[in-house]
Amino acid sequence: MPHAFVHLYPELADAIAHSLVLTTNERLRRNLIRAFNDAQLAAGRTVWPTPRVQTLNGYLGILYQERRVDAPDLPLLLGSESEYQLFRSTAPEGARDLAPLARQAWTLCHQWEIPIDHPGLRETENGQTFSDWCERVQRRLAGLNAITRAELPAVETLLTREPVLTCLAFEQLPGALEQWLVRQPAERVPLSPRIPASRAPAAVRTSFDTPQEELAAVAQWARQRLEADPRNARIGVVVPDLAARYEPVLRQFTAVLDPCLETGTQGVLDIGGGMPLAAQPIWQPARDWLALSFARLPAARARQCLTSPYLDLPALAVLPPQMPPTVDLLQLLRHTELDDLDPGIPALVRQERGGRKPLQDWLNLFRRYLAMSGWTGRQAGSGQYQAWQEIGDRLQRFSRWPDPRMIGADDALRQIEQFLHSVIFAAERAPAPIQVLGYLETTGLDFTDLWVLGLDDESWPRVPTPNPFLPARLLKEKNVPRTTPESERTFAAERLDQWIRSSDRLIVSHARHVEESERRPSPLIRPLPSETLPDLQPERPHPGFEHGHDELETLDDPRGLPLPTGMHRGGTGRIRDQAVCPFRGYAIHRLGLKEARTPHGLPDALDRGILIHEALHRLYENAGNDGLRPEALSETQFADAADQALAMHYARFPQPFRRREKQRLIALLTAWNALETRRDDVTIKDLERAVSAEFGGLGLNLRIDRIDRLGDAHIVIDYKTGRMGQRLTHDRLLDPQLPLYALTDESVQGVLYAEVDEERPRLRGVAAMEVDQATLDAPAGGSWSAQRAHWRTQIDTLTDEIRAGLATVTPHEKRACQLCHLQALCRIRTADTAAETDGAGS
Repeated sequence: MPHAFVHLYPELADAIAHSLVLTTNERLRRNLIRAFNDAQLAAGRTVWPTPRVQTLNGYLGILYQERRVDAPDLPLLLGSESEYQLFRSTAPEGARDLAPLARQAWTLCHQWEIPIDHPGLRETENGQTFSDWCERVQRRLAGLNAITRAELPAVETLLTREPVLTCLAFEQLPGALEQWLVRQPAERVPLSPRIPASRAPAAVRTSFDTPQEELAAVAQWARQRLEADPRNARIGVVVPDLAARYEPVLRQFTAVLDPCLETGTQGVLDIGGGMPLAAQPIWQPARDWLALSFARLPAARARQCLTSPYLDLPALAVLPPQMPPTVDLLQLLRHTELDDLDPGIPALVRQERGGRKPLQDWLNLFRRYLAMSGWTGRQAGSGQYQAWQEIGDRLQRFSRWPDPRMIGADDALRQIEQFLHSVIFAAERAPAPIQVLGYLETTGLDFTDLWVLGLDDESWPRVPTPNPFLPARLLKEKNVPRTTPESERTFAAERLDQWIRSSDRLIVSHARHVEESERRPSPLIRPLPSETLPDLQPERPHPGFEHGHDELETLDDPRGLPLPTGMHRGGTGRIRDQAVCPFRGYAIHRLGLKEARTPHGLPDALDRGILIHEALHRLYENAGNDGLRPEALSETQFADAADQALAMHYARFPQPFRRREKQRLIALLTAWNALETRRDDVTIKDLERAVSAEFGGLGLNLRIDRIDRLGDAHIVIDYKTGRMGQRLTHDRLLDPQLPLYALTDESVQGVLYAEVDEERPRLRGVAAMEVDQATLDAPAGGSWSAQRAHWRTQIDTLTDEIRAGLATVTPHEKRACQLCHLQALCRIRTADTAAETDGAGS
């Protein structure tokens, strides 16, 4: 049995034996009880009074419920599920998802004695919203004769009957809790964790290249320290962002402590925090089964939930090919034969599907329906069985909140899922010699070995994250801790000092590279001596991935599936992507792996290019059958074109930003039109002309920015905001739009890029005759007709590649890979590295 993670000095042991001990967190409470019980066994006792140790918040709840027994007229104490519903049901329009933040702000206000009607709350828009929200909460509580847990310290009659209250490791109590303790008739005895007399703490720092290597090294270190002293080891690992990294941390420690997955980490590892109930494996198939039955579900997930071991349903081996992308249960039953399905299940679905009822009724129906479907938890192991019990208990309490609104099943499922996402769950684990904790859980604990990771200069001290509903000035005025950079630094320094004092040996570490940024050690740990830990192998593989030196066979398969015979629709982008890189063309247009634009605040290059195109179109859109002369345009028309473009594409931006963009656009349009006015005998004929054409069995939709008339000939122009180079005469046709249009119309005698630039505007391209103010490249073969024939050959080659499914990773420009989103799939960098290695070896 591992030792408890506390130093039980005589005064502390006496306090546990003769008084009620109050702590700040649950982990410290459990360790105190274990330490006291172990001490009684070591003293040879067989019977002793149960140690009375409680967290302060937990004791307030117990004390209040005891008082309600004597005074039943006291308000009802709401549970966490009812509080969740309280804040959601009183939320302003469109703010229901902010209910957890509002509930946190409500707790902070009561803890730090900030009145809900404090005028400082209304100094900000968020604060005013929160103040109005709280007024609705108070009215609802009054109507229910109920109280939230945050209000308990202010209840005047909430007085203990204990003669002595021992307060252990209370560092900085909120004002309301401090005042509650002051009001108590009991003697108050403050105690602090004590350093063992024999301790001579040592602390060092180290670093690793990435967070993954750092975590792997920590897990191996923990195993080594446990193997060195299995009887006395009390090993702590502190992960400051444990809540966000819970799953990878658990996976890494499991891989190191039990690589063959034979005995698990039970009794060896205790990890703090947990995962939301909505993410538990036992809930996910139940959620999908409810969605399949009473709403709709993606077809692939329908098969997954029908084969889940957590449901007693007939397995579905394969989905029929005619199934749509999303299905419901009744639709699935029409296309498949689910033998042994309880006939009461489809009957209940037909009866209830599409109905509307209060959330409580849906919850009761869903629980009964899941029981019919075999969701009983019997098939689960210990951890998931505990999760099944917790979900059932939470949903039962969740259903008690009175909400008479009539809703559909999909809305009920969405509310249940959101609620379960708000509840963090971790299965009970046996006492263990290795404990992984968040940085707030170390208060009062004692370690033989302690490692704190992630202490880089951007992560420690942590960036303050004050609640957005509470004005920063008000939080500072009330001395709410850890809401300013100064208070965060003070807290971080105190926590580091506590880690040094509470362990025989402390290691702190950081990663030198996190994602794309370089990190240095936190200023707080730089004074510690730096040390390299040579015995650790950060990249030690999981045994399941180890393999012998088998000979690998390399298969070069450059083709995907060919296009079926017939006409296929598309745009010039299909041919352009094939020309730039065949793999890119196949992946985007055959596999559908288009790049999703990253949400952004300020305009990016694409946004700016669209804006300039729109402004030029608006400037010249008055072109009629007789054409438009650029020199006839006025300054007013430049301003109008800029205003129209900004109204269409930049309306979401503030007025000062649009005003500056307008000035930039007018300058750009003026510079470009100055070039246009120097051109002789040119008339703008048409703008944004749409044309459909067919090349090599591909139906293409073309849209041309502009067509000019030069004598009897037509010149096609495409606006660009950068330099294009000799793309039209390249050996590989990298930009096919202008050549494609030239091949559809015999009157076209030239194609030009309009390189729109305020300082160096330019026209560049290929033409059959001289074009004033244009830079012309020599046509392939020496003539316009030869150039057209060359384009035809190039386009035929590209369409043949597309129809054959050619998908080689052969980018025809190095810069094509720089911004391509497919590098992880095509592994172009891996191939380049291998090629360089082969070249070096030869």
